[in-house]
Amino acid sequence: AVLVFMTATAEFARKALEPPEEMLAVAYRVFEEEDEPWWRAFTLHLRGWAALRHSDLRAARVDARESLALFSRVGEPWGLLRANNLLGVLAGVEGAYEEAGRLHRTSLEHAERIGLWPSVVDALTRLARVYLLTGDLECSDACNRQALRVAREQVLSSGVRFAEGGLALAARRRGELERAEEHLHRIMALHREDGYRPGRAFALAELGFCAEQRGDAATARGLHLEGLGHARHSGDPRAVAQALEGVAGVDALDGDGEGAARLLGAAARAREDTGVPLPVGERFDVDRVSAAARALTGAAVFDREWTRGRSLPLDEVVDGLLSHVPAPSR
Repeated sequence: AVLVFMTATAEFARKALEPPEEMLAVAYRVFEEEDEPWWRAFTLHLRGWAALRHSDLRAARVDARESLALFSRVGEPWGLLRANNLLGVLAGVEGAYEEAGRLHRTSLEHAERIGLWPSVVDALTRLARVYLLTGDLECSDACNRQALRVAREQVLSSGVRFAEGGLALAARRRGELERAEEHLHRIMALHREDGYRPGRAFALAELGFCAEQRGDAATARGLHLEGLGHARHSGDPRAVAQALEGVAGVDALDGDGEGAARLLGAAARAREDTGVPLPVGERFDVDRVSAAARALTGAAVFDREWTRGRSLPLDEVVDGLLSHVPAPSR
């Protein structure tokens, strides 16, 4: 059972895919029957990440905690750092940045102790994200540069993507749009090679925000709509919400404050339906787009249209935006 599971998960990882839910369920039952606590913990870890990618945060946290308990019982360092990493990501999504930072530092210590370079890079980029969301852009850049150096030395393409993405986010928050785009175009090139849709959705959203902040509405709209197609295909409502927020920014730039307000309302509802509204640290784009739309409409009209957007079925909103857009390539 272990050999079959190892082979199958390795193949899915090679193709940048997640193992099917049914496979994980069967594996968990088998490892429970065979009293294999390490493999149960690992299966729960994989299942937790799959739940997070689909924004089922409650299920992800339950699996992550059980995975950590099992790895702690076994006393296996790799498992401990991976379980802490997932719990740290969940804490960050929920806006618990102090807890997230503590968990990622713990993961980093475990990874450095056993010399596991992919996990060192992962922990550094996760920690950099916490610094970004708490406003410490210098520390964020320092962590990402260290991660990028290690990733290049160890030829870790996924680590390069994460570090470049973090540097792009910090650059855009400073208003350094060209520098942000340099990082993002390199990420896009990598994701075109591996066909990883969530990564493409992220890069396209960030490129779209760069174009919108520069005032190029046509380019921004095209990028955000392409990203919306990838976000929908990924099955992550938070990625869909980010794309809607991007299109809202373009609507505001084009003078359609009411349309922007409706899309912001729809995005807010999509995020809330996952159980986690957008935390304060991640409201950089939503707050500035909301301010631009409200300046066009006035507070009363903005609130009315935002509320209307919340009531619209998410699929209906997405269908309307994508009705004249070709389906995104892999």
